[in-house]
Amino acid sequence: NHSKFRINKQISIASQLLESNVDALTQFVWKGVCGGDIEVLKSLPGFPNSPDLAYSVEYISIELDIHRYGIRIYGYLKPNFTGGFQLKISTNFPSNSELWLSSSGNPNKVVLIAKTIANLQANESEKVSNNITLESEKRYYFEILNMENVERKKDRLSLFWRHNQDMEFNLVPAINFSPFKTSIYSKKIHLPCHMKKSIKEQQQTEYLHFKKLPNKFSSDILPKCSNESKQRIPRQVRNNKGLWKVHEIQIFHSNSTNTGLHGAPIINQTEAIYVTQTYLQALVKQNDNKFQELTPIYLEKMSDDLRHDQYLLEIKAKLTPTPNLDFLLTQRFINENGMLCTPAVSINTKAFVHIVIIVKNQGRWVKVFLENMNKIYEQTEDERFGIIIVDFNSIDIDVKSTMRHTLKPRQYTYIAVEG
Repeated sequence: NHSKFRINKQISIASQLLESNVDALTQFVWKGVCGGDIEVLKSLPGFPNSPDLAYSVEYISIELDIHRYGIRIYGYLKPNFTGGFQLKISTNFPSNSELWLSSSGNPNKVVLIAKTIANLQANESEKVSNNITLESEKRYYFEILNMENVERKKDRLSLFWRHNQDMEFNLVPAINFSPFKTSIYSKKIHLPCHMKKSIKEQQQTEYLHFKKLPNKFSSDILPKCSNESKQRIPRQVRNNKGLWKVHEIQIFHSNSTNTGLHGAPIINQTEAIYVTQTYLQALVKQNDNKFQELTPIYLEKMSDDLRHDQYLLEIKAKLTPTPNLDFLLTQRFINENGMLCTPAVSINTKAFVHIVIIVKNQGRWVKVFLENMNKIYEQTEDERFGIIIVDFNSIDIDVKSTMRHTLKPRQYTYIAVEG
């Protein structure tokens, strides 16, 4: 039964599996992963070679009952005759998946050939590669990454292929797979090129170095909103009811027009273009010939309690007098009855911000969070933020000591709570 998940053996140490002689593919699983985007999987502290679970599998038609997980499957694909092929990655659930294939057995030559994109409106998502010429008995390194963030029963992930003379796709059989041995290329475990720091992450890091565009270029671009557009809380928020005010955001990123960022849903492309162009036209009109270049980077959308759409837009700007200097413009505005306007409430850009997280036995995530906060501090030199960690008797790490030895900005607070 190809729909069942065949497990030859399960082991606790992934490195042992990599060096084993089992004639099967390697599957790594990371559990309890929040967010459905592939970039989340790549940013995990144990990725790519320290999973929560490690299996060997004979072929790719797997079922899992784990919720909120990430998967990495890799090995060799070995066709038994030469010709043109199409490969298809298929899931029976809304998820984000990527299929990478090398032109040889070298994992550093992989390219993305197919992917699935999470779509909550569809029952199944699948993507097909272009026609690819494969040679008989030649081994091609491949890798599949998959993220699932929806609670379902028996999630299934499968890999199909079709020869250019076939009418239908068929499940790739076990005989056409072989295990990847790291010793072939290096004694060290390989980190394929697509596992390294993503383009998106590199760009986001670059944005942190941009100078802030002076307010004189962006003030009074749009009319002020009416007082009715102020965000309101229709009822009192009582103790322990703070989560009631959490809003879901939608995003549109310059490097992710077809996939979400850390699991956030995507703004409709037509809407994103309209909102961005409307603001840019107003910006250019007020600053005649002052900009040499304006590049939208990121758009975020949130609806408040009055159903007004709020937007946060980030733009990279080059001024005509200084074309080699990049500036960052961040603008918040509201769509009030079809017209863009700036909030009637002023924003204090020099406010001190406290970041509060609540943890219990989430040591690896605490370490990653603190390291990321250090990176932000180093890149921005912004000291107007503090970190508060509320710790419910964690026993996996010493949270307080980790904060003390990891954080460079000293504005932090540790709160120990029973429970």
